[in-house]
Amino acid sequence: DGTELCDDGNATTWDACPDGPLGSCVPAYCGDGFVWMGVEECDDASVVAGDGCDASCIVETGWTCVGVPSICEPICGDGVQLGTEEWDDGNFNSGDGCSDTCQIE
Repeated sequence: DGTELCDDGNATTWDACPDGPLGSCVPAYCGDGFVWMGVEECDDASVVAGDGCDASCIVETGWTCVGVPSICEPICGDGVQLGTEEWDDGNFNSGDGCSDTCQIE
């Protein structure tokens, strides 16, 4: 109807032209909040590095990302303090000063 910038004839939000109830028929790009399968590992609707999903839509080291848009959380117990972790001593043992949720005890 002249408002779409692309239309690949399907209603999926995971390809080069996100369609359907969540998509807007605009070509996919990093930062749009949709994970372009086979191209992006994550997409948290931003292009800010240091939040788990970098400016190239790649999951940053020490993080795990799920969902659409991607929600990224630091990996607790890996020995690297990131995000909301107060401490990360490299294990999941509570009672040693760092809880199993990476908070200072």
